[in-house]
Order: sequence, then C-alpha cells, then structure tokens
Amino acid sequence: MKISVIVPIYRVEKYIAQCAQTLFRQTYRDIEYIFVDDCSPDNSVSILKDTASKYSVTSFRIIRHDCNRGSGAARLTGLAHADGDFVAFVDSDDLLPEHAFEALVKRQEETGADLIDGATDSFANDIFYDRQQPYKGKHYVEKLILQNVVPHHLWGRLIRRTLFTQHDIQFREGVNQAEDYSVIPRLAFHARRAWTDELVYHYRQDREGSFTDHISRRHVASFLEAHHIVVSFFKDKGRNYLYPLHVGLINASYRAVKAGISEEDVCRALDYQPMGFLFKTAAFFLARPSTTALARIEYLILKRLYLTVKS
Repeated sequence: MKISVIVPIYRVEKYIAQCAQTLFRQTYRDIEYIFVDDCSPDNSVSILKDTASKYSVTSFRIIRHDCNRGSGAARLTGLAHADGDFVAFVDSDDLLPEHAFEALVKRQEETGADLIDGATDSFANDIFYDRQQPYKGKHYVEKLILQNVVPHHLWGRLIRRTLFTQHDIQFREGVNQAEDYSVIPRLAFHARRAWTDELVYHYRQDREGSFTDHISRRHVASFLEAHHIVVSFFKDKGRNYLYPLHVGLINASYRAVKAGISEEDVCRALDYQPMGFLFKTAAFFLARPSTTALARIEYLILKRLYLTVKS
C-alpha cells in the first residue's frame, strides 16, 4: 500500500531539516514524499535538498508554485500530484515517530478503514507533552462540527485518496486558516474510520510567527469561508447534523466578532442564518459589544447539553 506524504513549505528554514529527517527515517517504506514549495523566500528548499541527499529516498519531489498561494493551494497541488492509495499531510515544522506510518498502515490493513487516526502529542523546546488519544466514541462527525470536542486536524492520520476524488472534496485556494476544518468533517461523513493508540505525530507549539501570534481580518475571512464550506455541505444532510452545526456556528461567529468582524459581516460570510430561539439569542448577543461574552457562554452551555445527551 503506497502512501503519498504531502508537505507544504513556506518560511521553515529553522525546522525543515528536523522534520524531513523524521520523514526519511520512517520504518514503512512504500512512501512518496511530495514537498510543495509555496514560493518560500528563505533557504527552506536548499536545506531540504541537502537533508534528502543524506538518505536513500526512492520517491521524492519538490513542486514549486510560481507565487505564494497559501497552504490551502499547496495541499491542493500536492493532492493533484499524489498517486498513493492513501495520503498523509505533514506540517513542515512538526515531527513524526519513526514507526508512525507503519502503525497507521497496520491498523488500516486490520480494518479496511478509509480514515485512520493515531495518538498525537505537542512539543516545545524539546519537551513533549499533552498526549492525545484518538476519539473512540459515537457521533464522530457531529462532534467534529460541534467544534472543540474532537480534533479536526489534517495531520496524525491516513486518508484514502479516493475519498477526495469520488466525493469531489477539495481544499479551496485562499482558505489557509481552518482549511482542516473545511475538509475533515466532509471526508469523515463518507469514511469508514479506525484508530490506533500508537503515537504517530508530534505537533510543534514553539514556532515563531505562528497563526496564534497574529490574527488579521484576512485570517478571519479565511476562517469564516472554511465554516461556510462546512455549512453548505451539512445543512441538507439530515436533522442529526443541524443542532451541532448551529452550535458550532455560534463559536465561529463569536471568534470572528472578537477579532473585529461585525455580526452582520459574519452572517453575510457564512450565508446562513441559524434558526430557533436559542440561536437567534446568540446573534443578538454578538451584535452588541457589551453582551458578546454571553454568546461564548451560550455556546459552552449548548455544547455541554449536546454532549450530555449524546454521551
């Protein structure tokens, strides 16, 4: 079974060598590595090439964009060039245990699943912490769109490549924040899922200039577009998805308003109006600076009620 590993590259000269080393040392061998250079202005690519020259990598490509197009476009480019049975997405500043893909493939072969999750942890200053086991409960897709319940990250999992092609699920160029949220719930809706408790991914928390260091209106617009994609997909998929979808939208709207976007602009960007008294109440709270925090409280209460019922 062949795996296509897709790695966007942009301004990661401090991290790319260590990331690439953990990729090239994988115990599983049937891997093609696709690095997408998103017109990185630093020495990331030359460092990557130098690192690759020290390993016996049989399938290794660097595809360069003519201009900087963002992480969503980079992943889209990587997918277009992938021919593996499964794909894995890796951020170019993160690390993998050497057995990561072997553990994921083993579980896939045992179950025949389309989406296979593994355990992950975080690290900063060479200290590893906060190990997270994959979610094993019920209502997985609903809890993805509810937000802040189960992880929706791209990394730390294998995804059957034909899920993208058969169901016309793609990354959208320009959606560079929450692009994982725009894709994973839709894939999971169509997928048979399995998991392994083996640790398969180390997520870096100490990168300088990360998204959490600075959130611009452009970032928020991308964030809202990702949610619009999810709303458009799930709004007619059945009643099971409507409540968690509405609750998740309260959270998304709150985050956007806190970042300086008006409640009217948020509704316009999402192109969707939640129905029902509770959700209209949240919109009322968000429209007034003095009551914005109440929308966050309402989200937390509604989420807790849902999880209590669906536990």
